[in-house]
Amino acid sequence: MKIDVETFKSSPKVIGLNQTMKKMRKDEIRLVVLAEDCDAPIAETVREACEKNQVRCIVAGTKVEIGKACGIDRPAAVIGFLDE
Repeated sequence: MKIDVETFKSSPKVIGLNQTMKKMRKDEIRLVVLAEDCDAPIAETVREACEKNQVRCIVAGTKVEIGKACGIDRPAAVIGFLDE
């Protein structure tokens, strides 16, 4: 899936595994994006949590691409988009 940079930058989100999981437990996440090159244990943890919480999970871009799309200068393996 191609990353829409404007959507990534402008949408309310949390960046990283811990913040995404924390917000998911509070039922505040509507979509999770995993990087194509995300470590397998992290991807499995996120996918299981998404399934349990009925949150859509997609794979898009590399960690570097996702980080740049979010406007940060570091790689990002997991992004959680918040309910608006």
